[in-house]
Amino acid sequence: MLINVNKMLIMTLEEYRTKYQLSFTQLARQVGLQDLKNPTQEIKRYCQGSTIPRADRMIKIRDNTNGEVTANDFLNVSR
Repeated sequence: MLINVNKMLIMTLEEYRTKYQLSFTQLARQVGLQDLKNPTQEIKRYCQGSTIPRADRMIKIRDNTNGEVTANDFLNVSR
């Protein structure tokens, strides 16, 4: 669910994946995580919220989602 906080939208990585109808594997490639040992499982954990990405991976996610998903979205902080 998109949350409007002071007119700023928060979109989780799972919402982004659903919005663009991406598989976990496609999303891992899109955000530039294909170099990880198991990128599909890693991105799945990010989407489920069981793991918060490291800072360098958050930057990749932000850049490769055109800012639709940011580090703040993982931490539930308004932008």
